[in-house]
Amino acid sequence: MGSPTALEQARRDLPPLAPARPRARRRPPSASSSAARRALFLLRVVSVPCVLLLVLRAGRDAGAPAAAAYAAAFLAAAGCNLLLRRLARLGDGRVRAAASWRRSAAALMLTLACLAAGTGVYLGLRYVDVPGNAAAVAGLVVGATAAAGLRHSRFFGYVRVTEAASEPVHRLRALAHGGIAFFLPAHNEVENLQGCVEDLVTTFQRLAVPYRVIIVDDGSTDGTRELTGELSQTYEHVDVIRHEVNRGYGAALRTGLSATYETGMLLIGFSDSDRQFRARSIETLLSQMARTNADMVVGFRIARADSLKRRLMGSGWHALTRLMLGFTARDVDCGFKLVDRSVIEKILPRLDGDHAAISPQLLAYAGRYGFRIEEAGVTHYPRTAGKQTGGSLKVVLGSFVSLFKLRSKVTRHAVEDGRRSVGPWRRTDPWVRLVFVVACLCSIGSFAYFYAHDVTLSYKDAISHLLISRRVVSSTTPGLAQLGGVWLPLPHLLALPLVWYGPAYESGICGSIVSMVSYVVCGVLLYKFGWRLTGRRSAGLVTAGVFLFNPSVLYMQSTPMTETLLLACIMGSVYGLLRWIQTDFRYQYLVRAAGSAFLATLSRYEGWVLLIAMMAALLVVALRSRLRSMTDGILISFATLAALGVIGWAAWNQLILGDWLGFQRGEYAKPSLWVDETERSIGHLDVAIGTYGIAVVGNLTLIFASLAVIGLVVYLARTRLSVESLPALVLVTFFPFFSYALYSGQRPLHVMHYNGELYNVRFGLIMILAAAVFVGYLTAQLGSLPRVRGLRLAPAGFALGLAIAVGGSGLVTRDILTLEEPQAWARAATSIQASEAADFLSDNYTSGLVLMESFGNEQVMFESQLPSDQCVYEGSYKQWERALADPRANGIEWIYMRRSAGTEDHVMIELAGSKRLAGYELVYSDADRLIYATPEHADEVRQAGNEDRT
Repeated sequence: MGSPTALEQARRDLPPLAPARPRARRRPPSASSSAARRALFLLRVVSVPCVLLLVLRAGRDAGAPAAAAYAAAFLAAAGCNLLLRRLARLGDGRVRAAASWRRSAAALMLTLACLAAGTGVYLGLRYVDVPGNAAAVAGLVVGATAAAGLRHSRFFGYVRVTEAASEPVHRLRALAHGGIAFFLPAHNEVENLQGCVEDLVTTFQRLAVPYRVIIVDDGSTDGTRELTGELSQTYEHVDVIRHEVNRGYGAALRTGLSATYETGMLLIGFSDSDRQFRARSIETLLSQMARTNADMVVGFRIARADSLKRRLMGSGWHALTRLMLGFTARDVDCGFKLVDRSVIEKILPRLDGDHAAISPQLLAYAGRYGFRIEEAGVTHYPRTAGKQTGGSLKVVLGSFVSLFKLRSKVTRHAVEDGRRSVGPWRRTDPWVRLVFVVACLCSIGSFAYFYAHDVTLSYKDAISHLLISRRVVSSTTPGLAQLGGVWLPLPHLLALPLVWYGPAYESGICGSIVSMVSYVVCGVLLYKFGWRLTGRRSAGLVTAGVFLFNPSVLYMQSTPMTETLLLACIMGSVYGLLRWIQTDFRYQYLVRAAGSAFLATLSRYEGWVLLIAMMAALLVVALRSRLRSMTDGILISFATLAALGVIGWAAWNQLILGDWLGFQRGEYAKPSLWVDETERSIGHLDVAIGTYGIAVVGNLTLIFASLAVIGLVVYLARTRLSVESLPALVLVTFFPFFSYALYSGQRPLHVMHYNGELYNVRFGLIMILAAAVFVGYLTAQLGSLPRVRGLRLAPAGFALGLAIAVGGSGLVTRDILTLEEPQAWARAATSIQASEAADFLSDNYTSGLVLMESFGNEQVMFESQLPSDQCVYEGSYKQWERALADPRANGIEWIYMRRSAGTEDHVMIELAGSKRLAGYELVYSDADRLIYATPEHADEVRQAGNEDRT
């Protein structure tokens, strides 16, 4: 019998990897040809849009309709692009696919689909008054993007995907010189089994390696028993093991593994006996094992050839096993695997899974024992004979039961030897648990502290968020339309589970919980990001600590604001991008990055900046890696999910506001509502940068802002803008964005140095993510300098201690920039008067509908605790306009007006001095507001002794 060490010795004795054989008629490109291709590519980038714009201009000058002119221009640009592509390919030696009517029809359909997409985008953008040239180029980009994605589909592209090229036969023969024992589990496969065995024997004879084929007959009743006897007599190296009764796939696999292990051969493989795989795929698995020195190679079906029902069931099973067991294999239950004998020796005594659960158990235990697991794509063919049994109710239920048992076993069994678990089956990092626990304690403790000081609802925007969520479940017209079209919807949707409960709504806890959970998630992600970026857990702890102990973060996570939710989404996206790069572009990490970006775009508008930055980073990564030829596909894959939030929000605005860009230019969204023309930052870039820089330093504290700048400089010097450095640099893009927003007058931000007051200083808090990452990176670099091992953790320990000291000092002194702003606003006369008006309504309101504009009056509406289902406001569908036109006829019993000079609300504008106020009495007035009530309620106010407020 062979031993595992013999296989390792065989691998060491292998000849070096042979270089990839060049394709037929293709010569290696020279430097001059590469430069020519780059020049032609740049020519395409420049000339195609120019052709589009020129033809479009000519068509419009000729009086052609917009759609026809753009269609002609689009086709001309496509023709120019095709011509330049053909020119670039001349002389490259590529073997061209033979022309066929199918390829021509697919190309025509692809062109028409892209033409429709581009024309639709152009007309849509022109409809919303986007400049003609910009709309035309946008349509071209959309059309090109659609072409890149659709040409890889079966319908449009007519593309065939094949297995990876195998290593030279002599290398495979050297790897398998210790023999391959291969078994086939079979149940009622009489029509397929002979072809499978003949295929295997032919393949092994071609490889010229020792082999043994074992058929495990699992209680077949269709003649398989007789056929297996004939095959074992016909072929010298074919044996049969029988189960007298059908015991299931799991038992058949265990029997086959035991039998092949007893042969003493160094490699063990198995495949289903339904003829949906071919034996030549063994060479693919052997090649992957040779390239990666893997202990187990798991096949994944390149294009699954099963029925729709089987594919859906397989996808569900795959998702469930990944969720419960945590590994990231592409195809958990693919029945084609090649395993080192040492793996079977270690895990065979523990294998007890039934039905389909045996495959994830095999992977789970191999991963738990630290064996290296790799994957290789294998071709899958349709079943042409026999009947599949995996979809029966008995098998499905048995598989689920076995999977749940497996979950408990995997988490309970410890690794017996000292080998570390690697890859996606790694045990939970204990430091992650520590960060999680510390984050939870900090979150709950800081919330209790700020709640006890009655400052969790100091921000007026926090009240606005609570009101929006509440109206979805309780208003005169409840429903999702109450989300409006200005504030992005995700924070309000997440607050819905608790906002219906009065105390949770009135205290703001329903919104604070969302912020607190986001705070914890962001802290854990920062730890993981810092660890993965530097390879040091101490750097990850510093990265998380700078964020978790920051006093401004501690306050904001205690409020129903949206900042910490955005920070968590940002970190989820950039962490996914980092892991995508580090794991050799595993697709699931790209999906996670896109999903987090999608959530970010629905949290705050800064998430839209993240989307653009992530797309740019992906483009650079693709162009600077082996994925260059797949650049368009990567961008499409990411944008399909990540940009869905932006597209959906624009569509939502069109639906409820009648304007695709209602969130930007709507009545309650125009920048002019917040930005005064006298803003010092507008048109002065130095003032804009200085203003935002002061806000950032105020949020981060001077010491950590300085360390972050030093860390950024070191990071740029050490990484030299490598591909892996890009995720961290995405976090820096928010600084130039906010600086430009101030410069262009899109958003206001006031600091004491320039404006003598604080306003929107929390915009600077987003830079805490970049600061935490670069401070952690700096400590990792400093820790690698000392030669004395005991001092390597000193920089990290100092940074953590400093973070704790800064956080504790901020809580004790309450010197927190994000808290100073709302407290200063609360001390203002307008806020005090609003609270007095709210107290009046709280004391005197008894019943009846209240006509009150919400915009600008949120504080009064919330603090007065008026029932949300009794307030008619600008979002009350079909009630607002009717109530303004005739309040008495529409059941309005209370009318609230804001008459502040220059900011009068719509109720004041429509009703002040109007005869429509006949039948109402003035019951409250101050410098900025008036409150009217019906005579019945006015009598109640007088009886309560509050008539002196009139």
